[in-house]
Amino acid sequence: MKTFRPGLLVGLVVFAARPSCCAADEPFNRTCVESCQNALEPVIFTDFVSHRAPEEQACKSTLSLTSTCLCLDLYCGAPTRDLAWQRLNGTCVGLFNTSLPAISHLANYTREQISHLPRIQRRHVLGPQQPWDKPVLPAPHYFSVWLQTLDGWRYSNLHHFLYGAAVVIFWVLVVAVGFLHRVYLVVCRMYYSYPALQLIPLPLGRASWLKRRLLLPATFGYRCAQRAWGCSVPPRLQSMTILLFVVINTVYTIIGYRFTRENYYFDNVLDQALRYVSDRTGIISFANFPLLWLFGMRNNFALWLTGWDFGTYNSFHRWTARIATVQAILHSVGYTIILLRQGGWHDLYTEYLEPYWQAGVLATIVMSLIIPLSKPSLRRYSYEAFLVIHIGFSALLLLFMLGHVSIFEGQWNGFVRVPTYIWIFDRVMRTVRAAAFHPLSWGSQAHASYFPTADIVQLRVPVEWYSLRRPSPGTFFYLTVLSDVKSRVQSHPFTVAAVMTTKGPVDAGERTALLGPTNGSGQDFRMKPGGPSASIHFLIRPYNGFTAQLRELAQETKSFKVLVEGPYGTNHPLQTYNQVVFIVGGTGIVTAISYLPCLTGGSKRKPIVGLHWAVREPAFANMVLEQYFGDALQSDNLSVTLHASRCLDLQPSFSTRVSQLMGRPSTSAIIAAAAAATRRGRLAVVACGPEAMLDDARLGVVRALETATGAIDYFQDSFAW
Repeated sequence: MKTFRPGLLVGLVVFAARPSCCAADEPFNRTCVESCQNALEPVIFTDFVSHRAPEEQACKSTLSLTSTCLCLDLYCGAPTRDLAWQRLNGTCVGLFNTSLPAISHLANYTREQISHLPRIQRRHVLGPQQPWDKPVLPAPHYFSVWLQTLDGWRYSNLHHFLYGAAVVIFWVLVVAVGFLHRVYLVVCRMYYSYPALQLIPLPLGRASWLKRRLLLPATFGYRCAQRAWGCSVPPRLQSMTILLFVVINTVYTIIGYRFTRENYYFDNVLDQALRYVSDRTGIISFANFPLLWLFGMRNNFALWLTGWDFGTYNSFHRWTARIATVQAILHSVGYTIILLRQGGWHDLYTEYLEPYWQAGVLATIVMSLIIPLSKPSLRRYSYEAFLVIHIGFSALLLLFMLGHVSIFEGQWNGFVRVPTYIWIFDRVMRTVRAAAFHPLSWGSQAHASYFPTADIVQLRVPVEWYSLRRPSPGTFFYLTVLSDVKSRVQSHPFTVAAVMTTKGPVDAGERTALLGPTNGSGQDFRMKPGGPSASIHFLIRPYNGFTAQLRELAQETKSFKVLVEGPYGTNHPLQTYNQVVFIVGGTGIVTAISYLPCLTGGSKRKPIVGLHWAVREPAFANMVLEQYFGDALQSDNLSVTLHASRCLDLQPSFSTRVSQLMGRPSTSAIIAAAAAATRRGRLAVVACGPEAMLDDARLGVVRALETATGAIDYFQDSFAW
């Protein structure tokens, strides 16, 4: 990536004024100073030895100094001349231990004398072949073209940096809005927790409109969790945010340039456009790197500030990557065309031999490969392969970019260091979370059981009383199987179903749920030394990859060592609502199970809870009802409805407390009925299950908001990569 390097006076000027063609309008005009310097740089004077560096002539040649002083005085004005002279003097003292003569000794020319000095043009033969024995001045047109050239160059460069910063500021503003929204939710939570505060009316109508029109609906029509047109489409507000980001990047690539018909850096306007656009796309692409890494990390402080789920930031991560990749391709193609136009294939081949150019080409290739190799089909087919490719290519990308920007002598290294620091921070936090859960050992001995008729793996991980990390309802942990060599590099998220305590061997009749009741702040059970042992329970449906390995381990060894990292996720304040509706399918029941103790326990204010569970296997339904519902089924504020394609053969003890309906749950009707029953109260709808069920629940909430007189909040518990 070649850059034009203006001469000595560029280093003398320590700050830049706004580029302007009117030299005397500003107290210091950097562009004017550089125009004088560039116009006079090719001139060789007789009082200077020609084989020495031009910088030395600028400090030691009296004729050169006189020409510079007169040019600054004529075209830039006295204030700019005096400031530039001070800086030039400091540089000459530092480089050559030479002080400049006073301006009064050099600029003591009358106007008539100045008018008779030679005016040089670009077409003149300059250099050692024709040394000058008197001061010279650049002709007005020659100086004007240099002024326009530098003005356009500096203006475009300034906007490269401004627009690169703007894409970062955009996401800072997005996170700030998310943080303010979270503060608003905390205020609302306090408002509904204290009856005395409810004497102050809240504008629920406006909040309901925002939910109905922006926050909750699918972007187009119905599909949100499900793939549409072969790709995932986030909710409407997320899509609008991403679209605005795409528009901003597109606009910033197009605007912010100054083109000139005559230009001493470029032969024509097309060459100017190619260079400026290539630089712009490269800078903005690189500016996206820190955000790209931040949004892809589990331990993401932006996520902590906003409370948004990982899926939201994963959408931001993917689109930031796509935009940065397109910009990198434009940057690479642009510079390739520039070289072909300047010197043909020979120049292109010569440049390809440069290490920085090779590193840039490899970086663009890696970015272009990461996008297709991150497709959901690959993640589903072989998550392990996706993980190795993604992490490996990301590390290579940073190394290649470090090599690509090495020609700038560290100026751009920060955009490599920041993603590296973000990655290191995430890894350190992962280690800290895992160590906090296992303070005295690296990992725990887990016990697994596979139930063939239910097609479920039940994983039980012991929790010691000295563990520093405790699960809350709705949270999830990343699990790594340490006993299996292939699985040691993998960690997969699973939602906690329950924390159970036993006084001896694990037996369903002696288990007691510990996930609740909570105090509303996400704090949960506490254990004492010598008390009953406890374990976290996970219910996992085996498919392929890691979950299939868990099934094999459960069938073969029953017990193996796992590393538990977490908890992650958000604990929803469901106990503050008047009514809670769970719409879950299959193993999505774990979300409802985790909240049941705090919703049906001994709290003074218990909401009405309706649980609708779509389940196919009778054995799975009986297992969950027997082992995890416990006393919750006896609670007068809980109703449980099972939805199946055929009547499930439940145990007699459950048949009186559990209703059954044939077919899929009619989510819109369920939510509408709950909203009508809640009236002016607050309704929470929690969905966790297959993608179609999630979209049904989202649509049902949006429709219910159209006629609801109270507040309705929608919580979707799903983990999407």
